[in-house]
Amino acid sequence: MKKPNTSLTEKVLLEALLSKNDIAFEILYNNYAHYLFGIISMILIDEETKINVLQKVIIKIWFSIDQYNPDRSKLFIWMINLAHKCAIEELKFRNRISNYLEPTRAGFLKALKPDEFSVFKSIYLEGNKVEETAVEMFLHPDEVKKVLRRAITNLCLNPKISQN
Repeated sequence: MKKPNTSLTEKVLLEALLSKNDIAFEILYNNYAHYLFGIISMILIDEETKINVLQKVIIKIWFSIDQYNPDRSKLFIWMINLAHKCAIEELKFRNRISNYLEPTRAGFLKALKPDEFSVFKSIYLEGNKVEETAVEMFLHPDEVKKVLRRAITNLCLNPKISQN
């Protein structure tokens, strides 16, 4: 894998990310998203899930950049490891869902949009509170409630679920 071509050195980019510079966010996304998506794509199959995980990774990098330790690895390697970890977590979660649900009902969650699935998963399958989910997903608790209501409505209106 070839390292991203960027006009900023790693040190300058790190300083810009630590200062939450908007241009640094653009550089992060424009120069690294493709590589992070490549790592995620090696692990996950579903295109929507890959895009969702990429968004989570970019946001996680942005908000946890202060946890990066330059003595342990290069910034690029740290980001790649984060993308790999998030993709593996998503894969493990999807496997857990398949194991918990009857095979005939396992597909019902496919009726949810990615944001609805994430909120539903966090609250109903992982047992998190609305506030915890809001923090985890960088949303306001009212927005989490709104998405959850929409998810439940979509599940209730899904004819495949209603027939079972």
